[in-house]
Amino acid sequence: ATGKYPAWYTGRRFLNPTSIWVAGKTTQQTREVIQDALLGDITDIGTGTIPKECIVGTPTMKGGVPGTVEVLRVKHVSGGFSTITFKSYEQGREVFQGTYKHIIWLDEEPRDMSVYTECLTRTMHKVNPGIVLCTFTPLFGMSELVLSFMPGGRIPESGSSADQPDKFAVQVGWNEVPHMDESQKKALLDSYKPWERAARSRGI
Repeated sequence: ATGKYPAWYTGRRFLNPTSIWVAGKTTQQTREVIQDALLGDITDIGTGTIPKECIVGTPTMKGGVPGTVEVLRVKHVSGGFSTITFKSYEQGREVFQGTYKHIIWLDEEPRDMSVYTECLTRTMHKVNPGIVLCTFTPLFGMSELVLSFMPGGRIPESGSSADQPDKFAVQVGWNEVPHMDESQKKALLDSYKPWERAARSRGI
């Protein structure tokens, strides 16, 4: 959204303003997870990952759920403005129809695969195809979405398979989460049902 990248970053760069969608399971979950991560507390916007000085004006708020942002404008280093629109799966596949998007972030796995495929369609562009990011704990098991990233049920060694080079998967476990100590991990594991433990602690 800002066009600001650290010098060491070698991934995809957007040199011009971007049009972005972010979405979670419900409007409330989108607010509590994605909105909080990007903006910080609604009473102190600019304390999240998007610096306060990059946020343009006052965000457009969504009716129905207090403290919920619908649209945010962000200064891009090129001189223009990026737009981030907040959505949720509970709104249905139809709200993901529309125009081209540079980036779509889906947090938690949508039960309805058509939400994901609709988002993929939004990134189609001959010159500058967009990207879809999916971050989730695989609690639905070997779902259609999971298998689309894991041919044969396994994450490819390089993250991408030869027949799907445009898809990349990475598995993250609690060992990569430095803010959790061992006693917290044990307490949480003990509270989960046996079939949940590998999914929640190791992303399996």
